[in-house]
Amino acid sequence: DEYNTLSGGEFSVGALLSLWRDRQIDQRRFDLARSRNDLRKAELELLLRQILVQREAAGAYLQWLAAGRELTVYQELLRLADLRQNQFADLVREGALPQITLTENLQAVLRRRALVADAERVLTNRANVLSLYLRDADGSPRVPRPDELPADFPRLPPVDAAGVEAAVAAALQLRPDAALLAVDGQVEADRVRLGENLLKPRVDVGVEAARDVGSGSNTLDGTETVVKLQVSIPVERRTGEGRRAEAQANLNRIRQEQRLIEDR
Repeated sequence: DEYNTLSGGEFSVGALLSLWRDRQIDQRRFDLARSRNDLRKAELELLLRQILVQREAAGAYLQWLAAGRELTVYQELLRLADLRQNQFADLVREGALPQITLTENLQAVLRRRALVADAERVLTNRANVLSLYLRDADGSPRVPRPDELPADFPRLPPVDAAGVEAAVAAALQLRPDAALLAVDGQVEADRVRLGENLLKPRVDVGVEAARDVGSGSNTLDGTETVVKLQVSIPVERRTGEGRRAEAQANLNRIRQEQRLIEDR
Protein backbone atom coordinates (compact mmCIF):
# COMPACT_ATOMS: atom_id res chain seq x y z
CA ASP A 1 0.00 0.00 0.00
CA GLU A 2 3.04 2.29 0.37
CA TYR A 3 3.18 2.62 -3.43
CA ASN A 4 -0.47 3.72 -3.73
CA THR A 5 -0.84 7.49 -4.19
CA LEU A 6 -3.41 9.99 -5.30
CA SER A 7 -3.75 10.75 -9.01
CA GLY A 8 -1.10 13.49 -8.95
CA GLY A 9 1.53 11.37 -7.21
CA GLU A 10 3.41 12.00 -3.99
CA PHE A 11 5.96 14.68 -3.14
CA SER A 12 8.35 14.11 -0.26
CA VAL A 13 11.27 15.94 1.33
CA GLY A 14 13.58 14.78 4.07
CA ALA A 15 16.88 15.26 5.83
CA LEU A 16 19.37 12.85 7.36
CA LEU A 17 21.81 13.90 10.07
CA SER A 18 24.78 11.84 11.28
CA LEU A 19 25.12 11.95 15.05
CA TRP A 20 28.27 9.84 15.44
CA ARG A 21 30.03 8.31 12.45
CA ASP A 22 30.69 10.73 9.55
CA ARG A 23 29.64 13.68 11.73
CA GLN A 24 33.04 15.43 11.72
CA ILE A 25 34.83 13.77 8.80
CA ASP A 26 34.09 11.40 5.94
CA GLN A 27 35.79 10.41 2.69
CA ARG A 28 34.43 13.37 0.71
CA ARG A 29 35.48 15.97 3.26
CA PHE A 30 38.87 14.26 3.59
CA ASP A 31 39.37 14.39 -0.20
CA LEU A 32 38.41 18.07 -0.26
CA ALA A 33 40.85 18.93 2.54
CA ARG A 34 43.58 16.91 0.86
CA SER A 35 43.03 18.77 -2.43
CA ARG A 36 43.48 22.06 -0.61
CA ASN A 37 46.63 20.74 1.05
CA ASP A 38 47.96 19.60 -2.34
CA LEU A 39 47.47 23.14 -3.65
CA ARG A 40 49.33 24.55 -0.65
CA LYS A 41 52.14 22.04 -1.18
CA ALA A 42 52.48 23.09 -4.82
CA GLU A 43 52.86 26.72 -3.74
CA LEU A 44 55.47 25.79 -1.12
CA GLU A 45 57.39 23.59 -3.55
CA LEU A 46 57.55 26.50 -5.99
CA LEU A 47 58.84 28.80 -3.24
CA LEU A 48 61.38 26.17 -2.17
CA ARG A 49 62.65 25.85 -5.75
CA GLN A 50 63.03 29.64 -5.97
CA ILE A 51 65.02 29.73 -2.74
CA LEU A 52 67.25 26.87 -3.88
CA VAL A 53 67.96 28.65 -7.16
CA GLN A 54 68.85 31.82 -5.27
CA ARG A 55 71.19 29.87 -3.00
CA GLU A 56 72.83 28.14 -5.97
CA ALA A 57 73.25 31.49 -7.69
CA ALA A 58 74.88 33.00 -4.59
CA GLY A 59 77.20 30.00 -4.33
CA ALA A 60 78.17 30.27 -8.00
CA TYR A 61 78.91 33.98 -7.55
CA LEU A 62 81.10 33.41 -4.48
CA GLN A 63 82.99 30.60 -6.21
CA TRP A 64 83.62 32.93 -9.18
CA LEU A 65 84.95 35.57 -6.78
CA ALA A 66 87.19 33.02 -5.07
CA ALA A 67 88.56 31.83 -8.42
CA GLY A 68 89.31 35.41 -9.38
CA ARG A 69 91.16 36.08 -6.13
CA GLU A 70 93.10 32.84 -6.52
CA LEU A 71 94.15 33.82 -10.04
CA THR A 72 95.29 37.23 -8.76
CA VAL A 73 97.45 35.58 -6.10
CA TYR A 74 99.10 33.20 -8.60
CA GLN A 75 99.69 36.03 -11.06
CA GLU A 76 101.43 38.03 -8.34
CA LEU A 77 103.56 35.01 -7.41
CA LEU A 78 104.50 34.55 -11.07
CA ARG A 79 105.42 38.24 -11.36
CA LEU A 80 107.72 37.93 -8.35
CA ALA A 81 109.28 34.75 -9.78
CA ASP A 82 109.93 36.45 -13.14
CA LEU A 83 111.44 39.46 -11.36
CA ARG A 84 113.68 37.21 -9.30
CA GLN A 85 114.68 35.29 -12.45
CA ASN A 86 115.81 38.53 -14.08
CA GLN A 87 117.74 39.49 -10.96
CA PHE A 88 119.39 36.06 -10.81
CA ALA A 89 120.32 36.33 -14.49
CA ASP A 90 122.16 39.61 -13.80
CA LEU A 91 124.02 38.06 -10.85
CA VAL A 92 124.97 34.98 -12.90
CA ARG A 93 126.41 37.19 -15.69
CA GLU A 94 128.44 39.06 -13.07
CA GLY A 95 129.65 35.78 -11.61
CA ALA A 96 128.02 36.34 -8.20
CA LEU A 97 125.82 33.23 -8.49
CA PRO A 98 126.33 29.86 -10.15
CA GLN A 99 124.36 28.87 -13.26
CA ILE A 100 122.48 26.18 -11.30
CA THR A 101 120.72 28.87 -9.28
CA LEU A 102 119.22 30.32 -12.45
CA THR A 103 118.10 26.85 -13.57
CA GLU A 104 116.45 26.02 -10.26
CA ASN A 105 114.55 29.30 -10.18
CA LEU A 106 113.41 28.72 -13.77
CA GLN A 107 111.71 25.53 -12.56
CA ALA A 108 109.86 27.59 -9.95
CA VAL A 109 108.80 30.05 -12.67
CA LEU A 110 107.43 27.24 -14.83
CA ARG A 111 105.50 25.75 -11.91
CA ARG A 112 103.91 29.11 -11.16
CA ARG A 113 102.99 29.60 -14.80
CA ALA A 114 101.25 26.23 -14.68
CA LEU A 115 99.38 27.35 -11.54
CA VAL A 116 98.31 30.54 -13.33
CA ALA A 117 97.06 28.50 -16.31
CA ASP A 118 95.08 26.21 -14.00
CA ALA A 119 93.62 29.19 -12.16
CA GLU A 120 92.56 30.78 -15.46
CA ARG A 121 90.84 27.53 -16.46
CA VAL A 122 89.03 27.35 -13.10
CA LEU A 123 87.95 30.98 -13.43
CA THR A 124 86.57 30.29 -16.91
CA ASN A 125 84.62 27.29 -15.65
CA ARG A 126 83.22 29.24 -12.69
CA ALA A 127 82.20 32.06 -15.04
CA ASN A 128 80.34 29.59 -17.24
CA VAL A 129 78.50 28.20 -14.20
CA LEU A 130 77.62 31.71 -13.05
CA SER A 131 76.23 32.52 -16.52
CA LEU A 132 73.34 30.13 -15.81
CA TYR A 133 72.09 32.66 -13.26
CA LEU A 134 73.50 35.89 -14.74
CA ARG A 135 71.25 37.08 -17.57
CA ASP A 136 71.20 39.99 -19.98
CA ALA A 137 68.21 42.19 -20.78
CA ASP A 138 66.80 39.52 -23.13
CA GLY A 139 67.08 36.78 -20.51
CA SER A 140 69.97 35.01 -22.24
CA PRO A 141 72.93 33.68 -20.21
CA ARG A 142 75.80 36.15 -19.96
CA VAL A 143 79.32 35.03 -19.11
CA PRO A 144 80.95 37.55 -16.73
CA ARG A 145 84.26 39.02 -17.85
CA PRO A 146 87.40 38.88 -15.68
CA ASP A 147 87.51 42.69 -15.56
CA GLU A 148 84.10 42.63 -13.83
CA LEU A 149 85.59 40.95 -10.76
CA PRO A 150 85.23 43.20 -7.71
CA ALA A 151 88.26 44.14 -5.66
CA ASP A 152 87.10 42.14 -2.63
CA PHE A 153 84.38 39.88 -1.34
CA PRO A 154 81.11 41.60 -0.41
CA ARG A 155 80.97 42.72 3.18
CA LEU A 156 78.30 40.99 5.25
CA PRO A 157 76.26 42.96 7.77
CA PRO A 158 77.19 42.48 11.42
CA VAL A 159 75.35 39.79 13.35
CA ASP A 160 73.13 40.99 16.16
CA ALA A 161 73.86 38.48 18.92
CA ALA A 162 70.78 39.54 20.87
CA GLY A 163 68.49 38.83 17.92
CA VAL A 164 69.75 35.36 17.01
CA GLU A 165 66.95 33.48 18.76
CA ALA A 166 64.31 35.68 17.15
CA ALA A 167 65.93 35.14 13.75
CA VAL A 168 65.91 31.36 14.25
CA ALA A 169 62.24 31.43 15.28
CA ALA A 170 61.37 33.51 12.22
CA ALA A 171 63.32 31.13 9.98
CA LEU A 172 61.34 28.16 11.31
CA GLN A 173 58.13 29.95 10.39
CA LEU A 174 59.33 30.89 6.90
CA ARG A 175 61.17 27.76 5.78
CA PRO A 176 59.18 26.06 2.99
CA ASP A 177 60.54 22.59 3.79
CA ALA A 178 59.23 22.87 7.36
CA ALA A 179 55.89 24.12 6.05
CA LEU A 180 55.75 21.20 3.59
CA LEU A 181 56.15 18.75 6.44
CA ALA A 182 53.46 20.59 8.39
CA VAL A 183 51.05 20.13 5.45
CA ASP A 184 51.94 16.43 5.20
CA GLY A 185 51.39 16.13 8.95
CA GLN A 186 47.93 17.68 8.61
CA VAL A 187 47.04 15.18 5.86
CA GLU A 188 48.12 12.24 8.00
CA ALA A 189 46.30 13.63 11.04
CA ASP A 190 43.13 13.81 8.94
CA ARG A 191 43.80 10.26 7.77
CA VAL A 192 44.04 9.12 11.41
CA ARG A 193 40.68 10.75 12.11
CA LEU A 194 39.24 9.08 8.99
CA GLY A 195 40.43 5.67 10.18
CA GLU A 196 38.99 6.27 13.64
CA ASN A 197 35.74 7.34 12.00
CA LEU A 198 35.40 3.91 10.36
CA LEU A 199 35.49 2.31 13.81
CA LYS A 200 32.57 4.33 15.16
CA PRO A 201 28.96 3.11 15.17
CA ARG A 202 26.65 4.83 12.71
CA VAL A 203 23.81 6.71 14.40
CA ASP A 204 21.67 8.68 11.95
CA VAL A 205 18.47 10.59 12.63
CA GLY A 206 16.18 11.39 9.73
CA VAL A 207 13.04 13.43 9.24
CA GLU A 208 10.78 12.99 6.21
CA ALA A 209 7.51 14.65 5.18
CA ALA A 210 5.33 13.38 2.32
CA ARG A 211 2.05 14.55 0.78
CA ASP A 212 -0.09 13.19 -2.03
CA VAL A 213 -1.75 15.50 -4.55
CA GLY A 214 -4.68 14.91 -6.84
CA SER A 215 -7.85 12.88 -6.45
CA GLY A 216 -8.38 9.44 -5.00
CA SER A 217 -8.95 7.69 -1.72
CA ASN A 218 -9.48 9.87 1.33
CA THR A 219 -7.11 7.63 3.26
CA LEU A 220 -4.24 8.95 1.11
CA ASP A 221 -5.02 12.61 1.72
CA GLY A 222 -2.98 14.74 4.17
CA THR A 223 0.67 15.13 5.13
CA GLU A 224 2.68 12.21 6.47
CA THR A 225 5.65 12.92 8.75
CA VAL A 226 8.16 10.25 9.68
CA VAL A 227 11.10 10.45 12.14
CA LYS A 228 13.71 7.71 11.80
CA LEU A 229 16.62 6.64 13.97
CA GLN A 230 19.09 4.28 12.30
CA VAL A 231 21.85 2.55 14.26
CA SER A 232 24.50 0.23 12.83
CA ILE A 233 27.62 -1.12 14.51
CA PRO A 234 30.63 -2.12 12.36
CA VAL A 235 31.65 -5.74 12.85
CA GLU A 236 34.63 -5.67 10.47
CA ARG A 237 37.20 -3.42 12.16
CA ARG A 238 40.46 -4.41 10.46
CA THR A 239 40.13 -1.85 7.66
CA GLY A 240 39.67 1.09 10.01
CA GLU A 241 42.35 -0.10 12.42
CA GLY A 242 44.81 -0.67 9.57
CA ARG A 243 44.24 2.78 8.07
CA ARG A 244 44.57 4.41 11.47
CA ALA A 245 47.78 2.54 12.30
CA GLU A 246 49.36 3.36 8.93
CA ALA A 247 48.45 7.04 9.19
CA GLN A 248 49.70 7.23 12.79
CA ALA A 249 53.05 5.71 11.78
CA ASN A 250 53.41 8.25 8.96
CA LEU A 251 52.47 11.06 11.34
CA ASN A 252 55.14 9.96 13.83
CA ARG A 253 57.73 9.88 11.03
CA ILE A 254 56.79 13.38 9.89
CA ARG A 255 57.09 14.70 13.45
CA GLN A 256 60.60 13.29 13.71
CA GLU A 257 61.53 14.92 10.40
CA GLN A 258 60.10 18.23 11.64
CA ARG A 259 62.25 17.99 14.75
CA LEU A 260 65.31 17.26 12.60
CA ILE A 261 64.64 20.36 10.48
CA GLU A 262 64.18 22.51 13.60
CA ASP A 263 67.47 21.24 15.08
CA ARG A 264 69.26 21.75 11.78
